[in-house]
Amino acid sequence: MSIKSASSLVNVFFRRQFLSYTGGHGKVWDYFNHLSRSGLCNTQIYFTPDSLLDDSNPWVTNRIAPLAEWSPQEASWLFIAGMDWQAVPENLPTDIPIINLIQHVRHADPAQPLHQFLSRRAIRICVSQPVADAILATGHVNGPVYVIPNGIDVSLVQKPEKKDKQVFIGGLKNPVLAKRIADELRCEGLELDLLIDKVHRDDYLVRLSNAHLAILLPNLTEGFYLPGLESMGVGTPVVMTECVGSDEYAKHQENCLLLLPDQIVSAVLNTKDETWLRLQAAGFITSSHFSLKREFESVLRIIKNLDEIWSEVSLM
Repeated sequence: MSIKSASSLVNVFFRRQFLSYTGGHGKVWDYFNHLSRSGLCNTQIYFTPDSLLDDSNPWVTNRIAPLAEWSPQEASWLFIAGMDWQAVPENLPTDIPIINLIQHVRHADPAQPLHQFLSRRAIRICVSQPVADAILATGHVNGPVYVIPNGIDVSLVQKPEKKDKQVFIGGLKNPVLAKRIADELRCEGLELDLLIDKVHRDDYLVRLSNAHLAILLPNLTEGFYLPGLESMGVGTPVVMTECVGSDEYAKHQENCLLLLPDQIVSAVLNTKDETWLRLQAAGFITSSHFSLKREFESVLRIIKNLDEIWSEVSLM
């Protein structure tokens, strides 16, 4: 199997269990589009029977007809992420390359089910350098590891000329802390937009865009944490707690405030307007360096040489 021209497209199969929209699904959708756009691939996707096929699913809203059944042996390549590995047979023909997108440092944790798949033969793309460092440190990775920092596309969000006075609190992953911060700020008379339940992505981006300031509370072990970069992209200054993957783009006092939970309320109340404006401008510049175009160009360099790369991957 080799890549020759647009007239001989390779069939790339994706697989998803789509129970609700997540940032992880959104990034797989981006890669589905990258490979489609390359002119080298015919991208197709299979959804598990329990998957939601509603307007929260980007494949549905973009009218991508899914595969009726999962037959990985019929693919030219496979593109998988997370627990998709469970549906990749051990006896898959060795001439079918597997591209594995890794979005979290938990793959490196022996207590996590994802860890067992590191020894499977694959070409791995990590969404940040900390994720790559974590899995490589295990010594169990079978195949090359590439780092392609996440890109974002917030071009569909209409940025208002004048932002609302509200403080947006993204507390979906840490609702207890989010509610505590909200209560303290509300007592100080601030207007709040507290998000602790899932909403449609378009609604989320509009709310984030309209806010005067965003307080974001990721899990400590996030592999990248897209909301911080998305907030910068829509021109909303960012206050956030640290996580592993945010090191790719978040710089304290340069383009955001990276704080301990107990420091957030005081910082929001006491930071001067000129500081927020400086962080807003720097954050917007930062976001421009993490575009989907850059992500596409990076993965294109890999797939153009996929045959050669795959031939060098161990048959462990």
